[in-house]
Amino acid sequence: MRPSSRRVTMLSVIAVTSLVTLLCYWGLHYVPAAVENASRGSRTHSSSSVGRERARRELQQLAVVEVQRLRSLTPESAERHFRTCSTCLCLLIVDNAVVRIASGPQSWVSRMPAYLQLVDDILLYHSVPDTVVVIDTTDHPKSRISFNFNRRYGDSFIMMLPNHRFAVNDIPVAAGMKSKKWNPTLKVLLQLSQRAPYASRDDRLFMDGIPHPDKKHYFDIACQQPDIATAYIHAGSEHFERLMRGEEQRLECYRQAGLLANTTVPFATHNLRHKFLVYAHGNSLSDRLRLLLPSGSVIFKPDEDRTEFFRAILQPYRHYIPVARDYSDLLEKRQWALAHPQACERMVRASREFAEDYLEYSNVMAYAGRLLTEYAHWMQSFSWFTADPRRVCSTPWGKDMFQCRAA
Repeated sequence: MRPSSRRVTMLSVIAVTSLVTLLCYWGLHYVPAAVENASRGSRTHSSSSVGRERARRELQQLAVVEVQRLRSLTPESAERHFRTCSTCLCLLIVDNAVVRIASGPQSWVSRMPAYLQLVDDILLYHSVPDTVVVIDTTDHPKSRISFNFNRRYGDSFIMMLPNHRFAVNDIPVAAGMKSKKWNPTLKVLLQLSQRAPYASRDDRLFMDGIPHPDKKHYFDIACQQPDIATAYIHAGSEHFERLMRGEEQRLECYRQAGLLANTTVPFATHNLRHKFLVYAHGNSLSDRLRLLLPSGSVIFKPDEDRTEFFRAILQPYRHYIPVARDYSDLLEKRQWALAHPQACERMVRASREFAEDYLEYSNVMAYAGRLLTEYAHWMQSFSWFTADPRRVCSTPWGKDMFQCRAA
């Protein structure tokens, strides 16, 4: 062997030996630390990535199922159930862009920019075939082929888009937070929840909100048993007077218990101080579950007649404690929670991980993108639609109820 060859061989041996030594050093000093951190409950990047990928696949499968419910319709039946409405927002998508926007005269104007942002974000993340998207902007969508953030169980036609607040979150979450984007909001909630350990929180039940009918059952408990339950009732809401009209005795009870507040405070102010957060219906389905899941508290959730896109994945006693809709078993379930602190801490971790994986915005978009793609392919199978899709957003079935404009 020539001297030059021997030098190369020796250098190679030295390089390999150095690499092995370095790897052994890294293994001895850093791997145990990583394992120790994981055992303390911190999620590594790789485990989080695996969880998010699994969540993405599950959400996309839910999107496929959403449209599969419509595939049994005949063209005539589909046309009969596909109709716009006075509360609808109609979007014509061509070449993966919204090219025409139409809104019914009774559409919720305050929600339209958020829904438009949501669809723009979907088209930014995904390529959607040409189609028309009809979004009912109300809380109580009527049964028609359309999109909404919620629907009654058993409805065969409404497809569930993510709530518009995933695109533009208008609920104050933390003092000083200005961003209305969902991922920064989620990150702040996760960080704040970890600063307040579960074991150190107030063990009274808690709910905040305005006094919708379902919530009054809980507020009555908080009024009568303040050592077990408390609340923050938004008396300054524009809806408060209407919702409490004719209920002077109940109102006085709330007042005497100190539950009424004229100012709205950020979500984290009170919710993250309590171990047990009670979810309740709002005007229809409340969208606040996305805020409760990363809160670091145990969620008490009643039976519901409505659902939203991710709820089919949630499991009782894994992500929340189920209670009766009238809260008749709420105190009994609280006693169970107090007697099982370890089970509750597991629920807290599972709920937080669910929020990190399933409600991360790119995964929300993965669901929504697959939903619109499957829906667009299904729509293109109908000649009544492909012949002139623009008519859906201009003169809906002979009723000129839309104010149309170019996007």
